[in-house]
Amino acid sequence: MRAVAALALAAAAAGCQTQTRWIDPPVQWTATGNDCLGDGSEEFTLGMYREQLFTPFGDEPEAAIRTGFQGGVWCMPAVRVLGTEPAVKVIGEIEVDGKLVARSVYAHYELKLAPDGKCEEQQLPIQILDAFAKEGALTGLFGKKATLRVILQNKLDGKQVKASASIILVEG
Repeated sequence: MRAVAALALAAAAAGCQTQTRWIDPPVQWTATGNDCLGDGSEEFTLGMYREQLFTPFGDEPEAAIRTGFQGGVWCMPAVRVLGTEPAVKVIGEIEVDGKLVARSVYAHYELKLAPDGKCEEQQLPIQILDAFAKEGALTGLFGKKATLRVILQNKLDGKQVKASASIILVEG
């Protein structure tokens, strides 16, 4: 019994002297100016992530509309671009029959670097307007053909690159 108590005391004493050091070196990203938007060399694709895989809208045009956990109704398409710096302003809009039905709320993004070297936002939040204000406004969108437009804009010089896709809004 004394041996167990002595071992426990020794382990506790040794544990008190151990210091945990978390190593997470600071990383700072600064614009280089080498990959500016608007020079025509960008590869810009819109789509959705499904089962952790990116699917371009040309292959599968369904874009889900979801009610957010913390409020609001959203369509959250994915944006993938090659040939840009990650810090950009992102503007997203959805039109149905020429009428604006959704627009992005948050504009400034630090796009994430994907394993294939492209910069991406896997879920760009575009809020459905009037989803709760008018009865049937939300359900009236399901199954409708729409146009998704996304603009990426440099923060410093304002250069833009645009992409659009034909989508079908579905309940998600």
